[in-house]
Amino acid sequence: MTQLPPAGWYPDGRGGRRWWDGVAWTDHGQPAKTDRSLSGQGRVGLIVGGVVAAVVLLIVVPLVLVVVLDQDGPEEVAVKWTTARVESDSETLCRLSSDTVNSELFGGFDGDTCAEYGRETRSELNEEFAEIATTYDELLADVDTTVQVLNVEKRSDNRVLVKVRWTQTYHGDDLDIAEYIDENVSGQTLTLTVMRKDGQWLVHGVAV
Repeated sequence: MTQLPPAGWYPDGRGGRRWWDGVAWTDHGQPAKTDRSLSGQGRVGLIVGGVVAAVVLLIVVPLVLVVVLDQDGPEEVAVKWTTARVESDSETLCRLSSDTVNSELFGGFDGDTCAEYGRETRSELNEEFAEIATTYDELLADVDTTVQVLNVEKRSDNRVLVKVRWTQTYHGDDLDIAEYIDENVSGQTLTLTVMRKDGQWLVHGVAV
């Protein structure tokens, strides 16, 4: 996770200083000195201070925006998790699940290697589907997955129940696959318990 600059006084680019609380700029500031007979060294100090302040702003503002914008809420996590489960995207499923859910899904699989596990499981799926003259990736190209949020129930600031319904539509020409998807794997409903830990929302429980 990207580290923000520590709390402290930083040059404001106008000769004064402004307090950074470790997360955002505050209204507290120290005005610039009113002595206009600045020496050459003083002017250099102001210039350097302005450069430092600009650099701090360039670093801090994008980082704050990234931290805020890059975090999915419980509904988005529920939709992505369900889509990953339906489409057997093991890497995404692993990354959006708590250790408890990963243990249930993958038998105690180590979440630190989600990418490697995703590659292995997708390779196995492609090998299995190769027996019917296609790969799993090719099959997914003919399938549209839709996840709809039906209800959101906030139990606390860090615990939310999200009820979703997912459907799949097959656009290929294999009638057996079309019939199987229509009768067995489309139109199911799940209720996900999504909890926030260390600033990240993860799926901690699933009920059909």
